[in-house]
Amino acid sequence: PFLLLTFIISYAGHSATHAITRRFPRWPRRVVVSSLFVAGLGALIGLGFLLGPLVQTEQRHFVQRFPELREGIAHAVDAAHRDHTGLMQALDPDHSLAADVRSFKLSDLRPARASDGGGLPLIADVSPLVLDFARLAVRILGTFLLSVLFSLLVLLDFARIQREVEAIRTSRIGWLYREVRGTVVEFSAILGKVIEAQVVIAVINTVLTFVGLALLGVPSKFLLSTLVFFCSFIPVLGVFLSTIPICLVALPTGGLALVLKCIGMVLVVHAVEAYVV
Repeated sequence: PFLLLTFIISYAGHSATHAITRRFPRWPRRVVVSSLFVAGLGALIGLGFLLGPLVQTEQRHFVQRFPELREGIAHAVDAAHRDHTGLMQALDPDHSLAADVRSFKLSDLRPARASDGGGLPLIADVSPLVLDFARLAVRILGTFLLSVLFSLLVLLDFARIQREVEAIRTSRIGWLYREVRGTVVEFSAILGKVIEAQVVIAVINTVLTFVGLALLGVPSKFLLSTLVFFCSFIPVLGVFLSTIPICLVALPTGGLALVLKCIGMVLVVHAVEAYVV
């Protein structure tokens, strides 16, 4: 992850620097690189301060509403058994699904650990899961900041690094360099363009999903849209991973009709992605 993230940031920074220096050739490259990184980090920090409280508030609201959400899903399962007996007999022959839903707790999402044993006076059902998420967030943030630092160093010394790499051409392994250089450069360019396009697609999917959730009146839209953004980088499976929580939140809010509308909204968003974006 660290190497891939460093490559992504370096590629994006190099592309932006090249575009600016080509338009303004008199501007010093190092000043442009430093300004881009400062502006990028400032934008990310500002976005975090803007969206972070909203996502955190919705996360707390989701935790508080979880018993109501759980009961609403179980009630919908019971209603489906009454109204669609044949279908539910095939899907849930022993009528245990509603009971399983009612007995489900957020702590069940968390893998058991031998070291978890009453260390802090925290809420039993929620806090361990939140702590695990906080640990993961800290690791991701640390990796991201380290990647930003390495990318900045690479781009600041890019000309020198390029000269030293090109010097391999005249060394004793110059034959190997000439053999693989074209393939490596082409692969790196293609990989960078693919990742760049995927980021654009993820942002557009997130914005369209947020608008759709707001129009349909689905709660926790900031939290669900954030999940859509991260799941957009998972091929094929990401669509299902991001749609299932949307449907689970929509089911107790507006019943099966709202679930079907949410599925239709997701299909429209991904049709726009596939045929327009």
